[in-house]
Amino acid sequence: MPATTPTVAAQPLARGELAFALALAATFAAVLAFTTSSHEMWRDEVNAWLFARDSRTPLELIRNTRYEGHPLLWFLLLWPLARASDNPECAKWLCALVATAAAFVIARHAPAPRWMRALAIFGYFPLYEYGAIARPYCLGVLGLAACCALYQHRREKPLWLGLALALTFNSSTVALVVAAGVLAALGVEALVRPPDRSRRAALYGGLAVAVLGLAIALTSCIPPRDHGYSVGWRLYPDGRAAMAVLRAAMRAYLALPSPTIDYWQSDWLAALPGYYHFGGLLSVPLICLAALALARRPLALLQFALATFGLVAFFYLKFAGFLRHHGFFFLALASAFWVGSLLEPVELRGSLGRLARSAERFTKAAAPWLLGVQVLGAAIACVSDRALVFSSAKATAALLRERGLDRLPMVADKDYNAPAVVGYLRKDKVRYAFGDRQGSFIVWDAARNRHSDVWEVARRVRDAERSAVVVLLDAEEARERPPPAQLLRSLQQLGCLVGHPEGFCLSVLQAPR
Repeated sequence: MPATTPTVAAQPLARGELAFALALAATFAAVLAFTTSSHEMWRDEVNAWLFARDSRTPLELIRNTRYEGHPLLWFLLLWPLARASDNPECAKWLCALVATAAAFVIARHAPAPRWMRALAIFGYFPLYEYGAIARPYCLGVLGLAACCALYQHRREKPLWLGLALALTFNSSTVALVVAAGVLAALGVEALVRPPDRSRRAALYGGLAVAVLGLAIALTSCIPPRDHGYSVGWRLYPDGRAAMAVLRAAMRAYLALPSPTIDYWQSDWLAALPGYYHFGGLLSVPLICLAALALARRPLALLQFALATFGLVAFFYLKFAGFLRHHGFFFLALASAFWVGSLLEPVELRGSLGRLARSAERFTKAAAPWLLGVQVLGAAIACVSDRALVFSSAKATAALLRERGLDRLPMVADKDYNAPAVVGYLRKDKVRYAFGDRQGSFIVWDAARNRHSDVWEVARRVRDAERSAVVVLLDAEEARERPPPAQLLRSLQQLGCLVGHPEGFCLSVLQAPR
């Protein structure tokens, strides 16, 4: 006889749970809107919008994003918005809406006391990194939350869980890695404990939907052969890189930015003596402790192990990443414990069983403190974002419009900085010194690595167009690449607008006489 999967019976929801979830999500939405309203979009946020805005059809959008190394869901969601409005800030409100939906799912379905659910959704990643900043990672939070909420119904509604996994796979590369751990654990369960014959078609159908979503995501993540970003694999021992990955995991578990002007992507713990060199080792006992606490729920342990190891491998072998990517270490941990709470524990005898129970008690006691650190990190980030100018791109575009310079030809040096200004200017053609070519969004191919001198490019554009040319640089470029002496007489420097981390400097090369 085929065995059924033991799960904790769904408990009737207490009265007022729906009202609580709605109230908590509404509070989250209000706090997020307060932060989002003052957040100045930066290059990565606006660049995704440029893909959607300057692609005439979804097929052209797919072609244009082929060098991104990202699944397509976020770009496809932005495409109809870009048809309805030319304001790039539509993207950040879409992200806020998705983040609020994720907060509601967590508040409604997470198997934890109400106060812990509140701590969870007001943490650094849901509220700030994946809420206020408009990137596709908000879709991964919603997708993983939906997968966990549907997990206890995986035998009754496998198609819904398969669809949630398929959408999560197509949200971002790092979400794909975590969701792959969920899918692998489900596949193992289907083999070890197959369902009744009457349910097999539905179960395998749900798994097939998830696998199809995974295949689509992997296909869209593989760039063409001539890609020029994050090329190659680290297939050799590198202790420094390994320590950086372990430190990244620690930063994800304790996301606590420094309360300074350079708060974003910072780590308050880095101020501790020796932390930079050895702090990453602290993540090893935390990961082992979490694994031991999940030992009596083998499927949840398998999910956690595969997701965490997959992220470690990805960051070590291919792409070192930033805090926004590393945050999925924390999501892998949280989703595994959510799933584990829905599974009946197996009996482990002897010292292993005693250690597992001790680890469970310890993690249960430590979880509020861990979430509290995340909430503190979110508070620091949200307050800093409102107090400081995150990016001066919007102000730079406004200055150009105010002076009637927005219609002039524009030359920029780094193609990965200027898109923020380009999006706010609604220009579709800018000359980039990286690759010495014209466009709006970044194309991460090998050609862009041919770096021309920005002032020579500006001079050529001026002479060819017989027009004044706007030269856009960031503060670092303005210091490193001062204009040559022969251009100084015809150059009007408008000054620099400061942002943290993104500011810009403007000059106008006058038209030839």
